[in-house]
Amino acid sequence: MASHIKKRFLYEERREDLREEYQRTLNQIPKENLVYLDESGFDLNMKKECGWKVRGQRLYDNRSGNRKNKRITVISAYSNQTKQLIAPMYFEGNTDTEIFNQWIEEFLIPDLKPNQTVIMDNAAFHKSQRTTELINSANCQLLYLPPYSPDFNPIEQKWGHVKNTVKKIRDKFKDFNECLENVLCYR
Repeated sequence: MASHIKKRFLYEERREDLREEYQRTLNQIPKENLVYLDESGFDLNMKKECGWKVRGQRLYDNRSGNRKNKRITVISAYSNQTKQLIAPMYFEGNTDTEIFNQWIEEFLIPDLKPNQTVIMDNAAFHKSQRTTELINSANCQLLYLPPYSPDFNPIEQKWGHVKNTVKKIRDKFKDFNECLENVLCYR
């Protein structure tokens, strides 16, 4: 008997040999020394996607059809030791090398401890010489995820929880930033 389930898609471009090599490298590092980082974008008009209704009636809500809504980007790290988000920074717009390195210098480095390994994806703005220098200046190592392997980055799941919580409590705050700060403080 078959059942209908949602598909889980994998990236065709990912390379199993690089994923295996990454896993071997990761196994050599004490788990409590791992720090994962990533960015996530938030639409200022995020809303809950579910709600209560009378049986037999449809449920509607309004949202803007304008695709040019302002977006907030959050950069943060996830400590494998504390299982918490650390060093969050949010701003309007997109991430670039300058903003990313500013975040490392002003937010991440004060939270890093010597001998930690900072793990990030292969975004172009993660690959500057300055990024490597900053991480090394904190007596930490830098490790890149294998290409197309977000499933190896636990902060991705944290972002899902953060976004779902923001959607649930968004209406309780007049200001989106206040809502976001409230959620990030408890993650």
